[in-house]
Amino acid sequence: MFWSYYMKQFLLLIFFLSVFQLNAQETSTNTAIKEVRELMFGLKKKRAIQKIDSLLRLDIDKNDKLLLQTLKVEVLVNLLLFDEALVLANKSIADVALSDLLRTKLLLERSLIYEYVNQFEASRKDLESVHRYFEKDGVVKNEQFGEYLYRTASWYRVQDKDSMARVYALRANDFGEEKDYKDVIATANMILGFLVEDQTTKQKFRYTQKSLENFKQTNDNDAIVAMTFNHAKYFKIRGEYDKAMAYLDTLNSNIKDDKELLFRSSSAELKSQIFEEKGQLDSALVYFKKFKELAEEEFLIEQNIKVSEIQVKFEFEKKLLENNLLNENLEKEISQNRKLMIATAILLALFSVVGILLYYLSVRNRRIAQQSGEISETNKKLSITLSEKQILLKELNHRVKNNLALIISLIKFHAQDTEDAYYKNKFQHLEKRINAIAMAHEQFIYSENQIDVTLFNLQEYLQKIANSLVQTTNTPIAYTQNIEDISVTIDTALPIGILCNELINNSIKHADVLDNSLIIELTITEKNDSIEILYTDNGSTFIAQSHKKSLGLFIIESMVLQLDGHYERVDSTYTITLSIKK
Repeated sequence: MFWSYYMKQFLLLIFFLSVFQLNAQETSTNTAIKEVRELMFGLKKKRAIQKIDSLLRLDIDKNDKLLLQTLKVEVLVNLLLFDEALVLANKSIADVALSDLLRTKLLLERSLIYEYVNQFEASRKDLESVHRYFEKDGVVKNEQFGEYLYRTASWYRVQDKDSMARVYALRANDFGEEKDYKDVIATANMILGFLVEDQTTKQKFRYTQKSLENFKQTNDNDAIVAMTFNHAKYFKIRGEYDKAMAYLDTLNSNIKDDKELLFRSSSAELKSQIFEEKGQLDSALVYFKKFKELAEEEFLIEQNIKVSEIQVKFEFEKKLLENNLLNENLEKEISQNRKLMIATAILLALFSVVGILLYYLSVRNRRIAQQSGEISETNKKLSITLSEKQILLKELNHRVKNNLALIISLIKFHAQDTEDAYYKNKFQHLEKRINAIAMAHEQFIYSENQIDVTLFNLQEYLQKIANSLVQTTNTPIAYTQNIEDISVTIDTALPIGILCNELINNSIKHADVLDNSLIIELTITEKNDSIEILYTDNGSTFIAQSHKKSLGLFIIESMVLQLDGHYERVDSTYTITLSIKK
């Protein structure tokens, strides 16, 4: 996607508007945490990082530690150190002790990082996780819910979906006014102003004016500077140069941070354009030179930020490598010490017969050397035989893969060749069933580098099956799978894949939905030596053949029986329990 200068400016501003409203617990670190917040909002973010790091080195409460880590993520994002922020956010989110409130805040910060680096799908998933949290019973919709609304509006805007962006921005404004959240109101109106295409309309000015008024009440200097610049630009476009210059002078007096070079250079550029349009070319040239100087300085700062991000990543990988080497050396040292202790004990216990022992060891060593030579020769032969068998196995798997692809192609040709809708449908279902087997073969068996692997993860396999079915139908489908980290053999994975293929295909074919939008949810958990599957769709009715079983239902029952399991079906919901084959 093409990123214009002002689009980048917009996203940077959204980052700076993340006001953290979380209440710390009553602990001994409350005063220090309050000092951290004052440093953040006082435009001393680097000092805030230093203060947080010093606190994290202390023996503090677990909840306070997680709160400080969340604060650090926010500061790192504001400093544009996305690599370091993302590493810390992922680590904190994975902590089981993290509260729902902090987790929601971290998800919002991470979604902004993903949005800025063009990973829009990852950003959308984090926003959906926040939405699911606020939809739970008993969860109070606080200021973070307002932040979710305007962040979602921002996401739609950079996707060029202005209509949806406007819907969420209006919802954010209404919610902010209902709860009197000034930051939410200000940000929502800022986005609404950006969505007005005509740069000279009074409607655009009303939005930005309301945004500026509310930002002033939050004392968010970054946002005040940005909105002041937008006002100056608005009046410049309208030809009201005196008002534009007044806003630019106000902007420059409010800039208190070196990070605001973006607005200093933009201000100088806008002043140069105003003087040029007024015919005052000498003044225009002065401000143009100033603009170029600031732009070059801004470029150097951006390069330094990128270098810092690369350095953080390098140091992280370097530390990881050093830890691995230390672990290896420690294991070697422990092994050597153990051997030394055993040898010493034997020498002390058998000192009186050391001569006999030495003779015995000499004879034994000669025998061992002879046997070692024989074993080495045998191992060489076995290695050659194993290599030959691995090559044959690869060739066999390759041919099986090609044959499965050929079968699928033949079925497609027959489906395309027939004009009978009944048989065309049958061919398509047959193709999907064979495709599920082919996917299992490709993922679990056909591998150039992992011939001996016997355990595999279900998540990727079932996701591929679902994607292949969803992409081949015209029905709008929202597919969600929640699968634990389960590793199984091919004997377990393949029946489950065929089973899920039939369930999803059955929903696509038979589910009767009210708004023509099919919603499918698949949940798989592991309990002891069993796998439990919960499958459901939003079909209001279920069409079943009473006079005979369909082939799909026969396949489902066969796969359940193959894994010594059982299932129950209530309307469009299946509850299935299967045994794991070793």
